[in-house]
Amino acid sequence: MIRPLLLALVTASTLAALDVIPTDPSVVTGASIDESTVSVTVHVSTGATGDELGTIDAPYRSITAAVRRAEDELRAGRGVKVAIAAGLYREGGIIIDGHQLGPDARDAVLVIEGGPDVIISGAEDWSQKSWTAVPAKDGAVAYYHTDWPHEFGLKAPGWGKFDPQGIAAYRREMVIVNGAVLPDVYLERYTKPKKGAMQYTGFDQPATRLRTGTFAVAEREENGRQLYVALPEGLSIDTATIEVATQPFIFTFSGMRNVVMRGLTMRHTASSHKHQGLMIGSPSWMEFGGVSDKFSWNNEQVLIEDCVIEWHNSNGLGVIGCDGLTLRRVDVSHNGVGGIRNWTIRNLLIEDLSTNFNNWRGHRGGLVGWGIAGMKSHGVFDAVVKRHTAIGNRTEGQWWDVDNRNITIENLVAIANRNRGLFLEISPGPFRISDSVIGDSQQAAAFRLDCAQNVTITNTVFFTGDTGNDVINLTAKQTPKTRTTNQSTLTLVTGKNHGKLAVNSGPLLMSNCTIAATNPDAVLVFMNGSAPDVYATMMGGERYAGSGNRYWHSQTPASLSTGFNKGNMVSFADWLAFAAEDSAQWADPTFINLADYDLRSSETDDAYRMSAATLAELRAFEAYIASQPDDEKVELQGGGGDASFAE
Repeated sequence: MIRPLLLALVTASTLAALDVIPTDPSVVTGASIDESTVSVTVHVSTGATGDELGTIDAPYRSITAAVRRAEDELRAGRGVKVAIAAGLYREGGIIIDGHQLGPDARDAVLVIEGGPDVIISGAEDWSQKSWTAVPAKDGAVAYYHTDWPHEFGLKAPGWGKFDPQGIAAYRREMVIVNGAVLPDVYLERYTKPKKGAMQYTGFDQPATRLRTGTFAVAEREENGRQLYVALPEGLSIDTATIEVATQPFIFTFSGMRNVVMRGLTMRHTASSHKHQGLMIGSPSWMEFGGVSDKFSWNNEQVLIEDCVIEWHNSNGLGVIGCDGLTLRRVDVSHNGVGGIRNWTIRNLLIEDLSTNFNNWRGHRGGLVGWGIAGMKSHGVFDAVVKRHTAIGNRTEGQWWDVDNRNITIENLVAIANRNRGLFLEISPGPFRISDSVIGDSQQAAAFRLDCAQNVTITNTVFFTGDTGNDVINLTAKQTPKTRTTNQSTLTLVTGKNHGKLAVNSGPLLMSNCTIAATNPDAVLVFMNGSAPDVYATMMGGERYAGSGNRYWHSQTPASLSTGFNKGNMVSFADWLAFAAEDSAQWADPTFINLADYDLRSSETDDAYRMSAATLAELRAFEAYIASQPDDEKVELQGGGGDASFAE
C-alpha cells in the first residue's frame, strides 16, 4: 500500500474555485472476452515425438505450427486455445493477420496460454558453432570468432533531427552468454551527417576494441562477416551457453479481435525501432493488410496477462490501434530501448504493471527520450492505470504525450529514472493521479507538466534525494498555438474530424501532496518554456490551486522559484504569497532512509518502501549500465540528437 505522508485535509473552497473536468474511471473496462466460447485446444510441447496432431498425446513441437493450425480453426469461426507446455521454444517472427482469416474469424476467440515455465526466445543456440580461438600475448584465449550470416544493418527510428547520435542505438545484434546479455563494441566505423543515412568510414581490428565480456560483429563482406566474442572471466567455450538473437519479434497481431495471451515469457529478439518484441499492430507500424494501424481500431479486445516481455533489443511491447486492451500482471523490463509504446487506444485497463530497467542500449547512443519511456502513450482515450512501477529506466518513467483523455492513475511508483518519473504533455486530459510516489530522477525533474489540462493530483509524494534532479517542473505558454494535437483518437471515436486543438497547462489541482528534496541544488517547483508573468498568473489562482500540501528541503530553504526558469528563488513564506495554496506547511517528512527509498516515517508506517529485492535489482542494473563501453558515440555533423529532456 502507498500512503501519503501528509497532515492537512483538503479545503474544498480552494479547489472548487477552479473549473477542472474530473476523470470518469467507470467507463474503463478493458478487454471484454468470453473465453467460454473456446471449443478447440491445440497442444504444443518441446518433448513432442512422432505424429504432430495438436492433441495432448501428439502435440506440435513448435508454437508456429500450432498457431497455423489455430488460424484454420479461426477461419471456421471456432474459438481456439493454443496450450503451450513448459519448455524453451526458440522461435519467433510469428504474424497472425486477421485481415487474411476471413469474416468468421473476427468473433472467434484466440487464446495463447503457457505457464511460469514457458519461455519463447528469439535467439538461437550457437554453443556448438565452429569457434576459432585467437590467443592473447600470454597464451590465453583473447576472444573467439565464427561466421556471421546476418545483415541487420543500421536501423534508425526515423525521427529526423531527433534520431539518436550514437551507433549503439542503431544496432540490432545481441549475444547472450549463460543467460547474461553482453555489451557490444563496434568494429565498423560510421559517421552520420545531418541528413541522410550513416556513412561507413573504416574498420578497427577486434584486438583493439574487444575486452572481456563483450562482443562485436563485422557485418560487411570486406571485413570478413564474423562474430567475435570475448567471454566473461572464468567461462569456457566448451561449457558456456552462447545464444544469438535472430528473430525480429516474437508475435505480431494485426486485424485481430478477442485475443488472450497468458503465462508467456518472451525474450531475446533482434528487434529494431519498428519491430517490438511483442506487437499488437503491424510489423512496420504503418501499413499491413491494407489497413492503417495508426489511426484505426486495427485490433479489438486484447488481454495480456501474467506475461514477461524482457531483454529485447528494442522496445518490449508495442500497441497501436486497439479498442479494448487489458494489461494485467505484466512485466516489461530490461529491454534495450523502451518498455511499452501505446498509440491510439480506447478503453485501456492496466493493473500491476512493471516497466523497469529499460533502455540499456538506447542510452549509449544518446537515445534517452523523444519516442521512448518505461511506458509512453499517445492518443489514449479512457484509461485506468493501477499499480504501475517504472523504476530505473534510462529514459522517462511514465509519459503521456499528445492527445490523451480521461486518464486515471493510481499507486504509480516512478523512482530513479534517468528522466522524468511522470510526464504529462500536450493532452486535454482530464488526468487524475493519486496515492503515488514519484522521485529521484537523475537528469530532469521528477514530475513535469507541459501543456496538459485538467490535472488533479492527490495523496502523492514527489521527492529527490542527495543525487537526484529537481522535483516539479511546470511549463505553460502565453499563447499555446505551438502546442497542439490533431485529436486523431477523438476523430476515430466520434467519426468526425475535430481538427487541431491548442493545449495549455492547467488547471492543476494538488492536494495532500509532499514535495521534498535533500540535494542542495534541487529546486522544489519551477516553470520554464514561457514567461514570468504566465507563471505568476497560473500559480496565483487562475490555473492552479493547492491544499494541504507539505513542502520540505533539508539543505536549501529558498528552494521554490517564483521567477522564470529557476529565477527568483524564495522561501516557503514567500511561496505562499505567490501560489494559491491553502493549509500548506513546511515540515520534514522524516523519511527513514531516502537513499534506499524507504519513505516510511516509522517502522509501523505503511508508506512506500522499496523491497530489498527491487533495490538490489536497481543497484545491479546501475552497475550493468556503468560497465558498458562509453566510447561508442558517433557525433552528428551539424546538430541533431535528443532534446526532449532538456529543461
